[in-house]
Amino acid sequence: WVGLIFFFFFLALIVWRLMNAKDVVVSITPEGISDKRVAERMIPWSAVLKVSSWEMQGQKVIVLAVPSEVEGNLGLTRIARWSRGANKKLGADGLSITASGLKISHDKLLEAVLAHVDGAQAGGAVA
Repeated sequence: WVGLIFFFFFLALIVWRLMNAKDVVVSITPEGISDKRVAERMIPWSAVLKVSSWEMQGQKVIVLAVPSEVEGNLGLTRIARWSRGANKKLGADGLSITASGLKISHDKLLEAVLAHVDGAQAGGAVA
């Protein structure tokens, strides 16, 4: 129950910060994905081991599994660091990216992420 309470506290904090953000929060390039709510630096597609979709009480999240050495070099935000353990215990083991507050749906964002990861793993790039 404690993990669930912390998860929702951090989720509310993320949504509040997102609504007050003035900069681009999520950007997708052929090299990787950047989510300012999660990490200072871009997550390279080549480092993504697994992509999954996770849902908790109607909140859908894209979970990117990356090696711990890559995760350690991304400059995770305080919220991402603090919520990482609780998210893992709840079933979201990886870096969590949500479409909440963005002008794109979860399904479209997931589709774009999967296309780029597949392109990177095949040795090509997706425009």
